[in-house]
Amino acid sequence: MIIIGINGNPGAGKTTVSNMILQNCNKKVIHLDFIFDGVKDMLPKDSIKKYDRTNEEMKILNRDSMFFKISHSKHLIEQYKRLKKIYANKFLKNEIKKALKENIDYLIVEGSRLEEYDILYLMSYLIFVEACELDRINRIEKRDGKYSYLILKNHLNFIKNINLDKYDFILSNIGTLEDLNEKCIFISNVIKDKVKQKYKI
Repeated sequence: MIIIGINGNPGAGKTTVSNMILQNCNKKVIHLDFIFDGVKDMLPKDSIKKYDRTNEEMKILNRDSMFFKISHSKHLIEQYKRLKKIYANKFLKNEIKKALKENIDYLIVEGSRLEEYDILYLMSYLIFVEACELDRINRIEKRDGKYSYLILKNHLNFIKNINLDKYDFILSNIGTLEDLNEKCIFISNVIKDKVKQKYKI
């Protein structure tokens, strides 16, 4: 099984790329945002604050039901960072086991925190999706509506000074969806050709 990591800033088009790449192949896509639900269960109960689901800020910053907040203790913040890495690895390894049982050929892991979770070593190939800031702003505003200002204020450019040398493909998401699809087809063909060479199929 080939594991492909897709990284990039919010609004770059990671989800679109994960859906376009390796079309018509036996693949499974995992969104890393889902790990937060598991991390919160590993934290001390007194460090978790429940939020009202109608709260606007929580709706957008926690789209995948992460309705909790860690107190601003430095110790707990560091503990949270460690737990995220531990749980991300545990979560992804479990997903890999499930995908192998399901005979999945390509497992695609999509999320803006691949670097933060120390899981790059599990990836066969890495793709970084980049787009100009204006395009990303437009996508975020369209996707998240009246809550988009929260992402634009706090998370628009949180991936900075990244080492692109470790990525196999730098995908520039500029132009139409057709242009992006052509790039995804190219990357898909390169990966499939490398797999054939590697295993001499």
